[in-house]
Amino acid sequence: AGGAAALRWAAMPEATLRSYLSFHGQPVPDGATHAALVEQVTAHFSDWMVKEDDVVDLYTRGSRALTVDDTASNASRKRRRTNALSDVPAKRGEQVAAKITVDGDAAWILAGVISYNLKTKVYEVKDEDDESIVELPHKDVIRLDDEIAGLQQGDRVLAVFPDTTSFYKAIISKDPVKTNAERSPPFEVWVKFEDDEDESGKTPHRRILAMHIVYEPNKEIEEVTYLDDSSVQTRFAYEARLRDVFEKLPDKEGTLDDVLVRTP
Repeated sequence: AGGAAALRWAAMPEATLRSYLSFHGQPVPDGATHAALVEQVTAHFSDWMVKEDDVVDLYTRGSRALTVDDTASNASRKRRRTNALSDVPAKRGEQVAAKITVDGDAAWILAGVISYNLKTKVYEVKDEDDESIVELPHKDVIRLDDEIAGLQQGDRVLAVFPDTTSFYKAIISKDPVKTNAERSPPFEVWVKFEDDEDESGKTPHRRILAMHIVYEPNKEIEEVTYLDDSSVQTRFAYEARLRDVFEKLPDKEGTLDDVLVRTP
C-alpha cells in the first residue's frame, strides 16, 4: 500500500491535523470539523511537490540506518543515536549546534536559539562565543541530546573541543558507559579529535559532554569495522533507495504520494 491513504489521516486526532497545517503555514479555521481537517491535510500532502535533494537531506538528517554484519554478535547490535531531535523545532533559549560560514568554509558552533519561524523554517540564533546573531535554515541547526544511548566506540562525530565553542571532527574512543556516579545527565564521553596529536605523535583521549556530540548531517558514514569488538558496519541504506525512487520520477521530482508509492 502507498500514497496518502496509507497514512490514514482520518485516524489521527484533530490536534495532530491542526499541528500539521500550522507547521506548513496552512490556514486553520477555528470551527473546522475533524472531517474538514482530514480533507485539507490530505489535499496538501498529495499536492506537495518535493525534489530529490530536499527529501534525501531531510531523511538522512533524522534517520541514519544501521546495518549489522552477519558475523556480529547479538550484543553488538545497538541502535545508533541520530539527530532525530532536530526534526522538532528547538525552543527559545535552547543551546544548539549551528552551521555557519567562516572565511568561505562551513563550521559548526554552539549557539543559543532566539526564535524560529514555523512558516519559513528559519532560525535566529546567537553565537555563544562572540554573541553575533545570524539567521539559519532548519537544516543547519541541530538540537543537542544529553543522553549517551546510541553512541558507540568508533563512531565518527562532531564534538566541541575543550574550552571552545566550536565543533571539530572526532571519533568516540571508548564505549560510553554510565557509572554509579552518573545515573543522570550530564554524561561525558571519551573521544579522540582529528589532528590533535601531542609532541610524541599520540592522540589523547578527551572527555566531552554527551550533549556536545552530534553526527554531521548529509555525510555518508564510512564503512567501518570495529576489529576489537564486533565488526559492525554502518551505511546510509535508505539514502540509496530514495535516490533510486527519484530516478524513476519525471524530472526527478513529484508529489509525496508519488514517492511513497514507489518507495520499496
